[in-house]
Amino acid sequence: FRRVLFRSHLNHLLLAVRAINQLIVQEKDQETMVRNTCHLLVANRGYLSALIVLAAPDDRPFFWHAAGFQTNFESLETKLQQGILPPCFRHIGDKKKSWLVEVGENRCEECPLAQEHEEKRMICIRLSHDEIHFGYLVASLEKEIPVNQEERDLFEEMARDLSYALYTMKREKEHEETERHRESLERQLAQAQKMESIGRLAGGVAHDFNNMLGVIMGYTELVMRKLGSSSSVAEYLDDIHNAATRSAEITRQLLAFADRKSVV
Repeated sequence: FRRVLFRSHLNHLLLAVRAINQLIVQEKDQETMVRNTCHLLVANRGYLSALIVLAAPDDRPFFWHAAGFQTNFESLETKLQQGILPPCFRHIGDKKKSWLVEVGENRCEECPLAQEHEEKRMICIRLSHDEIHFGYLVASLEKEIPVNQEERDLFEEMARDLSYALYTMKREKEHEETERHRESLERQLAQAQKMESIGRLAGGVAHDFNNMLGVIMGYTELVMRKLGSSSSVAEYLDDIHNAATRSAEITRQLLAFADRKSVV
């Protein structure tokens, strides 16, 4: 009976692994992939429950999803929110192989799910690729199902594929962020070059206009001195001189703007 049960379990697990491989190829969102992987492991009856926790480099969990748990998962979720990993994850350490918790082993007493899993086998593994740590995967099986090397090989292969997919997503995200940064720098450079061109144009116009204003103001002053203040046109000449003086002030502001933009 146990042999038949194990072969049936292995067939379901193979179906789950196949479905997960298809998911990995198609899915581009990290969190969606984690959710669907958990559900596929349970939906195909390969495992009774499955939990994936993604963790930062300091091992602090930042995203998790579970499927198949019956009770007390809220208590475990509270611990994850506090940055506390389940004991089974802490026992794995830096191992690259799966770690098996046999029925009756007292290694999960601190876990809120200990009572639910006391009559089940637990198989855990660290998710990592190219020395980059991504998190953990744990699944539970019925106690009647033995866990041999064939089972562990399948589980570890699935974990490697999942880890590689997480690695690929990480690299793609980093590449996208690098591209966004590069595009932002290019936009800033184009804007700076545009402002520099405007500054040069404004400077050239201001210099030419300033030269013409100098001529206007100079000749206006000469005429005013020759005609004297009693002349009937003296008032008009004074208005011309004042207007030229105000224009010269505007020109100086343009020149100051042009100097600043040339430095950008």
